[in-house]
Amino acid sequence: MNLRRLSLPLLVAGVALAFADTSAQDACSRLTVGGLRPGMTAEDVHDALGSTGATGQVVLADGTRASVEDYAVREGLLHVEYDRPGSRSDRRVVTVRQPLRASEETATLLLTRLGEPIAGREALDEGLQLGPAIWIDRMCDVVVTYYRREAWPAEVSTYLRVESLSRLPAESPAAAVVREHLANGTPVPAAEEPPRNVAAAGTATAEIPLSAPPRRTEYSAPDYPALAKQQGVEGVVTLKIFVQRNGKVAIARVVSAEPRGYGFETAAVEAAYRWRFIPGSLNGRPVDGNVEMVVRFP
Repeated sequence: MNLRRLSLPLLVAGVALAFADTSAQDACSRLTVGGLRPGMTAEDVHDALGSTGATGQVVLADGTRASVEDYAVREGLLHVEYDRPGSRSDRRVVTVRQPLRASEETATLLLTRLGEPIAGREALDEGLQLGPAIWIDRMCDVVVTYYRREAWPAEVSTYLRVESLSRLPAESPAAAVVREHLANGTPVPAAEEPPRNVAAAGTATAEIPLSAPPRRTEYSAPDYPALAKQQGVEGVVTLKIFVQRNGKVAIARVVSAEPRGYGFETAAVEAAYRWRFIPGSLNGRPVDGNVEMVVRFP
């Protein structure tokens, strides 16, 4: 894949999952992976994802232990590492990693959202065959790395990773470049604000007024969670759905859900990925766009 002539169109599809909605729309809100970033508490993570992931521990290169959580998302496993072991609610995120396939759309979105990397621009052009692409934001204390790991499952070998700059682990794929960069005193270019058309939440068309929003044409009913059904509990979930111009659902995120704890959120999201839409339109042409939909149980 050669992306040297890559342009930066304002409408980008298919990879916004890596930059999912964040609750705080601040200067650092674009520096997320799966809606998560370093510094969030475990409670913040659980609230953002609507569930608790599979938990475990890892031993870092320096011999210390850290607790981790893995969440099943559409692209694979969203991996979260904290700054300490155990299940304490005051744990803080230091690393988030998610599979992100190499493509022109992926590269376009990364360049649009993050600007030029401090290292690895040529690697980005060549599908990361030459090494990782790395962005640093000192103000936000963040390092973002898009990299290739051949030893991992062949079906997904490229990953997007966000880490705390001040707590960057030795095993980070960005560690050597960051050390050299800081040792040389090379100034980090000021991060550019994303274009007005590009939503801080991560979907590239959210601020573009569509002539017509996406319209659902194929419906698949969500599974009624067993516990809720057994207890006769009714639920309602509001979803924000990012529909690509081909009518397929790229992202389904929970905006609100009542009541929590019965699995209504997961059931609604899983159903949404089975739906099909007539895409939104702008000036008579199909475009990527967002739509909010309410799912009721039963």
